[in-house]
Amino acid sequence: MNKIIIDATLLVALLDEKDIWHKVAVSIRDAMIESGAQLIFLDCVANETLTVLGRRCKRKNEEDKFSDLIKKFKKIVKFEELNWSYSYLKDDYEKILEKMERYKGQVSFHDVLISLFAQDKNICYIASFDSDFDKVEGLKRIKDREDFGGEI
Repeated sequence: MNKIIIDATLLVALLDEKDIWHKVAVSIRDAMIESGAQLIFLDCVANETLTVLGRRCKRKNEEDKFSDLIKKFKKIVKFEELNWSYSYLKDDYEKILEKMERYKGQVSFHDVLISLFAQDKNICYIASFDSDFDKVEGLKRIKDREDFGGEI
């Protein structure tokens, strides 16, 4: 069974039915489940996902809907299943900055942190709509159902 890190872009799209990527995200999720893949949720992705959803609710003047999004989030991302990437910061902070510099600022701090976690855990896949991950060595981005093509 292959492990796949779930990025915030995919998670936000799954949770927000009005997101332009929602239908594709559902299709990817279904394909991952059908393939028997192990979905990996990271603390930094939870942070980013909830922050984005909160900002969307505020921007749309729909703060009252945030509670429902939190409930949906908790059904998908269970606390006991979270993986702790922030624990890497103490030992790998300089490595993160070096990688960001090597990528010339084109890959965010969190995305580099995710890549270090993936490298450490021998995870080769990330489900994401963020094309910046295409620049990251060692990670194959799953961006639609067709990316499964028997490789995973």
